[in-house]
Amino acid sequence: MIHYLVTKLGAFKGMVLITGLVSFLSVSLYSLLSIFFLGPFEPHGLAIAAIIPLIIAPPILYLILKISTQMASAQKALHESEGRYRNILETIEEGYFEVDLNGNLTFVNEAVCRFSGYSREQLLGMNNREYVTRETARRMYRVFSEIYRTGKPSRMTHYEVITKSGEHKVIELSTSLMRDVAENPIGFKGMTRDITERRHGEQALRESEEKYRQLVDHAPTGIYEIDFTTGQFISVNDVMCEYTGYTKEEFKTLSPFEMLSEESAEAFMKRLEKMLAGETQPENVEYKIRGKSGREFWVLLNSSFTYEDGKPIRATAVVHDISERKLAEEALQQSEERYRTLVENTLDGYFICRIPSGRFLFLNQRICQLFGYTMTEGLNLALWDVIDPDDHDKIRGRLDAKTEDKEISADRKTFTAVNKKGDNFRIEMSTSVVTFRGEQALQGVLRDITEHEALQKQLQQAQRMEAIGTLAGGFAHDFNNLLMGIWGNISLMHVNMNKKHPQYGRLKNIESFIKSGADLTRQLLGFARGGKYQVEPTDPNVIMDKTAAMFGRTKKEIRIHTTYLEDIWTVEIDRSQIEQVFLNLYVNAWQAMPEGGDLHLSTENVIMNESYADQLGLTPGRYAKMSVADTGIGMDEETQGKIFDPFFTTKEMERGTGLGLASAYGIVKNHNGLITVQSEKGLGTTLDVYLPASEKTAEKEKTVLGNFQRGSEGILLVDDEEAILEVGKEMMEYLGYHVLTADSGREALETYGKNRGRIDMVVLDMIMPDMSGGAAFERLKEMDPAVKVLLCSGYSEDGQAKEIMSHGCNGFIQKPFNLMDLSQKVRDILEEQRTGGL
Repeated sequence: MIHYLVTKLGAFKGMVLITGLVSFLSVSLYSLLSIFFLGPFEPHGLAIAAIIPLIIAPPILYLILKISTQMASAQKALHESEGRYRNILETIEEGYFEVDLNGNLTFVNEAVCRFSGYSREQLLGMNNREYVTRETARRMYRVFSEIYRTGKPSRMTHYEVITKSGEHKVIELSTSLMRDVAENPIGFKGMTRDITERRHGEQALRESEEKYRQLVDHAPTGIYEIDFTTGQFISVNDVMCEYTGYTKEEFKTLSPFEMLSEESAEAFMKRLEKMLAGETQPENVEYKIRGKSGREFWVLLNSSFTYEDGKPIRATAVVHDISERKLAEEALQQSEERYRTLVENTLDGYFICRIPSGRFLFLNQRICQLFGYTMTEGLNLALWDVIDPDDHDKIRGRLDAKTEDKEISADRKTFTAVNKKGDNFRIEMSTSVVTFRGEQALQGVLRDITEHEALQKQLQQAQRMEAIGTLAGGFAHDFNNLLMGIWGNISLMHVNMNKKHPQYGRLKNIESFIKSGADLTRQLLGFARGGKYQVEPTDPNVIMDKTAAMFGRTKKEIRIHTTYLEDIWTVEIDRSQIEQVFLNLYVNAWQAMPEGGDLHLSTENVIMNESYADQLGLTPGRYAKMSVADTGIGMDEETQGKIFDPFFTTKEMERGTGLGLASAYGIVKNHNGLITVQSEKGLGTTLDVYLPASEKTAEKEKTVLGNFQRGSEGILLVDDEEAILEVGKEMMEYLGYHVLTADSGREALETYGKNRGRIDMVVLDMIMPDMSGGAAFERLKEMDPAVKVLLCSGYSEDGQAKEIMSHGCNGFIQKPFNLMDLSQKVRDILEEQRTGGL
């Protein structure tokens, strides 16, 4: 109060007022003293009372001014301290934040804004659930609850946040409790550090270490590490155990000397002594090893050393069993020193053969492994023995060229090779002429490219499917727009025509043809992977049972058997598309059983580990597996490789289009799933459909009402096709709505801005020139966050419909549609608006 009076009223006025207060207090004090103590001296009391303020006021006033001055200085120091504190917070690299007890941000520094991509205004008031993953939110709740309960600060790592751009980052977080002056908890404060790059580095290091471990464990040669300071093995791989017969545990108690023959042990000691003396020694040496059983064999060691103070303390060695090579020593002596390091450690096969007989003069270990022969067996063969006869002519030209004094340049060509078992595999081989044992010979380096070529074929197939899919999707979109105009006019003619009219039946036939055309384009869109429009959590058993019942009613000659898993996992699917998939699979099975047969349907839950998922090209995790097995004629491998190609069919032209399995494949792939095929000629076919499992609860299928749903609201219809605008406007007006139209995204924005109070919903085409439906939707949401939009399109390019729906679009209707479909969709969205979405 004193500080307030001095600072607000000024020093002089404050002093006068304070003096008056002191006088008043003195008189009051004296009156009390007079009553109780002065008694007969009461006439002098007033004089005393007047003197008292003059005596005590100056020191009190001085004391008050001093206190006020000190308080002002403290206030100034406090402001300066807060300024420095704020300046530090705004300049440090670490992020600083404060949240209330509900998790809403109440303060952030500039580092948090830079890190998150949000402005300070956007962040303040934002709840932590809005910028972290679901798992992180649960962890934060547990950690913050513990801090609140114990009052102890906490440090949490691996904390994943989502920036404004949608990027996931990892931060390190230190958090503590904030309290008010009464020590009551009021929120939390914390410091954050971006450790995304560090995490990536750690992950890369772990992956590198894992790759190294895998390489060592699965290497075709022995590998070990040895500690020279203790003379003990540090680690060995499985091949070393196979070579010697010792287990990895037994190696830990072994000394290298115990495994060497007497001669090799002596050579090893001399080599080690020279190394300890600082002399450089060859990295590749040969020793004779004694295994656990007593068997002795020769090995080649390729070693690398770790030095400390100029002396070796550790060695890592690659060990090759060269026993068979020793048997062929005479054949290898001339080139052993020249090629040993290169040839014996290469991952490629290497050979030297005579010209023109092709008889092998030299082989490395890798080429023996590729062909499955021992060294001795291989040196008794010719090049013709390991190359498919169909490729002999290509190789013979190179061998004959030397005899005709023609130059043979080193190049790479592909051939089909044959191993010892008679199995064919593809190789890439480069050859050149060398001098070996004083004569001209052909040397070659080859590698197995079987898997590489298979991957190339898969890539070419994927590219071909993508190109055809793009073409099919574009065709389906344009064809659906055409069907939309026809169906819309037919619907309007229907509602105004008596059923007894002579043309009524013909209109019904036309409508049936339109539905067939729409089914065909739906298959094309499925093949093109054009988008899932109405994704709902669904029980796979329900889908299979429903489609099997539909199919069974028309194909009585097929006996259907079902084995459904009761607790099958839920999947999130577009029901109509997946129903089409299974109907296509059933029809394919029926066509494979012309005399009738059995159709076995089953479901099961599958958990795919990383290895299995990689083989199928899927993401590891939980999947619902749905199988369709028939007892039909089956397929050979060539046919199995083509059944998902568009327009491929083994049936007569009038019985199949070749789109059924192609569209099924595309639809399932678009659901992040896969279809696999197993078949043998005469033994039937099994098609397995894998779909990712969902944590959501399956929803029951909705029943569509049979009557037109009318209304009187205002509708803005947007489409770049004039014919669709015309028929769409007539359909809407028939249903009772007041309709405005726009033929582009820009005109739609202008029309909406001028007539916002009259428009209750927008029916928006997705694919338009200049401004797309997605861009127009975003601008409409900026103009009016509560705008109701029904997205309309013949197809969704690159998942565009799904993306727009995820941004708050209220519904989707696929062209072509009839009056009944339109009335139901529009009414659903408008009723949702009326009930607040409940």
